Amino acid sequence: MIQEPDNNSTWGYIYRHPLRVSRFPNEMDSVLAEARVSPDAVFVPRYFIHKTIKAVKKHTTVREVEEITPIGFIFLHGTTAQLRQFLTDYFPQDHLINNPLTGVPAEIPNSQMNPFMQLINKQPERIKPLDNPISYFKQHPHIRITSGLLEGLEGYVVRVSGSRSLVIDIAGRSFAIKDILREAWETVE
Repeated sequence: MIQEPDNNSTWGYIYRHPLRVSRFPNEMDSVLAEARVSPDAVFVPRYFIHKTIKAVKKHTTVREVEEITPIGFIFLHGTTAQLRQFLTDYFPQDHLINNPLTGVPAEIPNSQMNPFMQLINKQPERIKPLDNPISYFKQHPHIRITSGLLEGLEGYVVRVSGSRSLVIDIAGRSFAIKDILREAWETVE
């Protein structure tokens, strides 16, 4: 019997080498199959893997191919205690990544993760992981998005790769969301 995560619970994440990330969906299918036949309630988190769309040219034909982004993050939905127990039981080689700012396992609010996942599913080319921590961008204007898909997200307006971007903090990691001209925003004091 499968126990689903609560919709209000947070997200955590693990890191795997980018070549091993592609195996994770198959490994989760095995866990789900095992959990379905188990008489006990087994917690199985939802997961999310950051993917991008690349244009691949073969001779004269160009087609779009969805690829797993080489950052190696796998996001898992559930409380920290549930995720730790799940990883101990089924993936002992993996562990939750700590937020570099707090030193404890990262907890990403569902309200922040949902717009991020929707954007990746609809327009993955707009998101770019950054190497610098969010504190690096504090001298830039701090804004809150007030409309559109990203409504409610806060971050800093920065020019990245020639386009105006919103730099947000997700569990101590910085991500740039390009082309924020489409959304309306307000300055946060």
